[in-house]
Amino acid sequence: ATRPVRQLSHELQGRRDELSDLARDFDRMAEQLQALTRSRQILLHDISHEMRSPLARMQAAIGLLRQDPAQGGTMIDRIEREAGRMDALVEELLTLHRLEAAPEAWAEDTVDLLDLLHAVAHDADFEARAARREVRIDAPGEFVSRVRAELLHRAFENVIRNAVKYTAPGTAVDVSARPAHEGRELCVTVADRG
Repeated sequence: ATRPVRQLSHELQGRRDELSDLARDFDRMAEQLQALTRSRQILLHDISHEMRSPLARMQAAIGLLRQDPAQGGTMIDRIEREAGRMDALVEELLTLHRLEAAPEAWAEDTVDLLDLLHAVAHDADFEARAARREVRIDAPGEFVSRVRAELLHRAFENVIRNAVKYTAPGTAVDVSARPAHEGRELCVTVADRG
């Protein structure tokens, strides 16, 4: 945790001159800098955590390729797709000055959340199989919504990858999704056997 900024204006309390106005402005600037630093630390932590997913799948693909060179084309496609995901994450780092912890900066997209969930589950299953686990998904139909798709993709991926990490070898992670509250919400369940 970051220490709170010492208030310069507090030291000049009771004064009503240009120096006290300057002290208040300085305090506001110091608080803004501290908030910006904190938000950048959080974003850097989140992005470094997110990079582990495609890296793990790339490592799994390389391991499978070493075991069976005949799978070369499939594994190279997988590695290329994961490298693209890492490139997108690096791009986020490069645009950090735009984001500065403002969630409004993320564009909303109209997407089928079940398609998104299926894509995440498919990627997680690929990674899980290299560790003698699997990911099964039961999410029929469609559920189209306007969301910040990239952030939602990350949320699904984090939960499912953690479930894969902690489920026992030889078991499966079950992902299911059903509309709830008269179709206004989507209830997603991730169950592991950890």
